[in-house]
Amino acid sequence: MKLVKTLLLLLIISAAGYYLATHLYYYPCNHPVIYHLGTIDPRFKLSNDAALADISAAAALWNAAAAKTLIQPGSDIGLTINFIYDARQGLASQINSAENKTDAQKAAMDKRIADFNARAADFKKQIQALNTQITYWNSRGGAPSDVYNQLQAQSRDLEAEGRQLQSEAAALNQSAADYNAQIQDLNASITSLNELLSQKPEEGIYAADRQVIEIYFVTTKSELIHTLAHELGHALGIGHVADPKAIMYAYTSQSQKLAPQDQSALALACQKVNRLSYLFGLLKTVLSHGSQI
Repeated sequence: MKLVKTLLLLLIISAAGYYLATHLYYYPCNHPVIYHLGTIDPRFKLSNDAALADISAAAALWNAAAAKTLIQPGSDIGLTINFIYDARQGLASQINSAENKTDAQKAAMDKRIADFNARAADFKKQIQALNTQITYWNSRGGAPSDVYNQLQAQSRDLEAEGRQLQSEAAALNQSAADYNAQIQDLNASITSLNELLSQKPEEGIYAADRQVIEIYFVTTKSELIHTLAHELGHALGIGHVADPKAIMYAYTSQSQKLAPQDQSALALACQKVNRLSYLFGLLKTVLSHGSQI
């Protein structure tokens, strides 16, 4: 029985040896990564077409670098790319909305302040002109009745305008206080987001065991393409690199261009694999098993 087992193992090894002799090398980059779009949480407000276009742009970075198709869309088998909404995206959306609101408020308030300052400056000139006329007529022993009445009317108009300017100044101060309160709320939201990012900094992951890319966090189109390209790089078998400007750097950026370290890492991932190493490992196992028979 032991002899039969040994012969059977040798037969398997011979067959494996023949296969390896005819298929000695494996070229990873000759086998494209096939992907398809999975689910997109509607709260991302990202259409399927837009998501597919961004994924295609990310894949094109690697395809262009290798001058061949490394990553391509396919059927519902292979790599699935999902967009999964989480608390960070919720905060980012809230911050984006608040920033747009405060930016609009600031622009409106800046215009109101500029208009107020122009009116206040004109009011000051009118006051100076009135005082100059009053000083002039006082130096001449008093103004004629018609001039006096005119000066009195100007004084009353300027007093009314002064009260109006004071009222607008108070309103501007209140608007500024409201604006500053909103800025404080915005800063608190940004702090909360930064705390979440410190606990879970990745904007996406590649899970090799499940053949899934999950995107959790989308800020800008450029950053999304960068994140997709980064995770697709992992799907190609590429690890992290040290260059902060690289796509495969551990932390995200707006970069949409492969750095030299990305190119080198891709070349390494595409190196041919010698299948004989597997045969040697198998032989070692068999021989070890045979010595125990």
